[in-house]
Amino acid sequence: VDYVVHFLWYPKDWAYLRDCGLLPKHSAEEEIDRPAYVIDARHGTQTSMAIGSTTPAIGESQMNLNFVKRQKQLECHPTRKFLQECSEEWMAYGQKFKVLGAPRECPPYPYTLKIVEELLAANEEEAALKAARG
Repeated sequence: VDYVVHFLWYPKDWAYLRDCGLLPKHSAEEEIDRPAYVIDARHGTQTSMAIGSTTPAIGESQMNLNFVKRQKQLECHPTRKFLQECSEEWMAYGQKFKVLGAPRECPPYPYTLKIVEELLAANEEEAALKAARG
């Protein structure tokens, strides 16, 4: 919504973005029954990068969204539960490999709660330093 509103208010920004050649293009992929409006993550990332880099006002407004996204991710996916699901999926793949003839048992999932909490703390520290620098 932010992008659309910005370009409605500042049509010259849209004209520049449209004509700069940075926006990815996507056509329908009839061989796999995918319409043109269904895009993949790469297309979305390229589009966001093009918009943020050619439209300074949008780029500035998006700068703090990473913190919000991180907070939402952590709230929606509590660390313990997420780690448990990762471990279960790891073991499920280990079982599949064993059935296919893997010579050894599946090793335990390599990340413990302690390791993940340390990684999250380091990430928070890095984010705080980044925010302090502006």
